[in-house]
Amino acid sequence: MANPKDDLSRVTINQIEKLTGSNYRRIVKILSDSGIQSVGKDGNAIYYDPKKALPAVFESMGYRTRQQSPIPDDVDDEEVAKLLDLQIQNARLAREKTRKLMIEIDILSGKYVLSTDVERVWSNIVIAAKAKLRSIPGRMAPHLIKKEDPIEIEATLDKEINEALEDLSAQDAGELYSDDGGGDDQVGTSTEVDD
Repeated sequence: MANPKDDLSRVTINQIEKLTGSNYRRIVKILSDSGIQSVGKDGNAIYYDPKKALPAVFESMGYRTRQQSPIPDDVDDEEVAKLLDLQIQNARLAREKTRKLMIEIDILSGKYVLSTDVERVWSNIVIAAKAKLRSIPGRMAPHLIKKEDPIEIEATLDKEINEALEDLSAQDAGELYSDDGGGDDQVGTSTEVDD
């Protein structure tokens, strides 16, 4: 025998939970925050109007359930006329196209740099710094093994580290940047492989 269909002219929170996939506590909070009142009770079951309750729950989940007006309700008639005036809209469109074109020109002229290029240049700087600092122990070990004075060892290491840092600070970021995206070869070569 077939099961009778649920009567969805009114719904309980458990039915809303099954229909929306949201949890019980969240549904109760949404309904109370939205000011949606129950339409009746039957024993322990509390019923809600599905035409009010379901849209409230779905909208809280980010879905659009009601037809959206292109013009907000709080806009006066004069503003509506401006919004619907084709000449004004064409002027706004032309202004935005001009603004976009000016930004593109600024990018091409070098006034602005793409974020991916900045990321690549900084990545190259960090890689160069890492390579220079990692090479210090290998280069200095043969020289330091002969020294027994800890102060002399520290001074030698300080000198090498400061020289590496000065080399990095003297490096021009423009040397690491090229428009063709091939700035990697201008950083230098690393003898170590990153872990």
